[in-house]
Amino acid sequence: MQLHEFRSLVARLHGLQISDFANEALDRVACRRLQENPFVRCLQTELKQLLQHVIAELPDKERCVLQLHYFGELTLAEVSGVLGLAKTSAEHIHCRAVKRVRSRFDALTAAERIVSPANIPSPRYR
Repeated sequence: MQLHEFRSLVARLHGLQISDFANEALDRVACRRLQENPFVRCLQTELKQLLQHVIAELPDKERCVLQLHYFGELTLAEVSGVLGLAKTSAEHIHCRAVKRVRSRFDALTAAERIVSPANIPSPRYR
């Protein structure tokens, strides 16, 4: 490694501590353990199905914008071109659809007392 490469590396790592890397590694282990948990897998499946149901209830244009953007991996500018809309219209429809999905999803999960994956306690490290 050349001296200028070393200095560049040190500059990029400035402010980082070894504990930052250790915490990241522990987070990956905890995430992997959570994904192996049958309860978490079942919960994720239920939440995905619920989300699919909520998206299916959207008006056609909102559903189409979400599907193209998130599942078709198109930018909102590309979505607007596909649907023949102005970019600002596609952005507005996207925003309205996301708000509607969040609201409906929150209402359904609260009504069914479904636990959010974010609220599941992380496993203890041994």
